[in-house]
Amino acid sequence: MRKLTNKKIKWIIKQLEKGTPVKEIAAVM
Repeated sequence: MRKLTNKKIKWIIKQLEKGTPVKEIAAVM
């Protein structure tokens, strides 16, 4: 797995707060 940058982590948290399915987030990564 690629090293996550702080920007990426913040983006992921934002997506989770919006209710984006984890599978969709993983697909983007």
